[in-house]
Amino acid sequence: MALPLAPARSCTITVTGASSGFLGVWVGQRYVPLDLLVTHHDWRAVDILVTAGRPVRLTDIGELAPISVAYAPEQPPTGTEFVDPFTVPPFMNAERFAITGSQLSIRPR
Repeated sequence: MALPLAPARSCTITVTGASSGFLGVWVGQRYVPLDLLVTHHDWRAVDILVTAGRPVRLTDIGELAPISVAYAPEQPPTGTEFVDPFTVPPFMNAERFAITGSQLSIRPR
């Protein structure tokens, strides 16, 4: 099975007013699981963890549909395993911001 041909989109994202957290990515209405997104960026030696004052670079995201991002603050651990914040309330319906250019600044509510 061949992969579909699609342009690759990259974007620098600044999350203003955030201390630390995660970016979630959607291609169309499909959520990209955080562990897959992290692995994708690890292969490119790019850290996608949101930290205060440092922009995050999303690279080589296949634009099969419009791409959007959301922010979730880092939560204290509740168990022994990491839980993707975008798969549980209240962040599974977090406000999404469309990526339309090479830079995006968002301010989470």
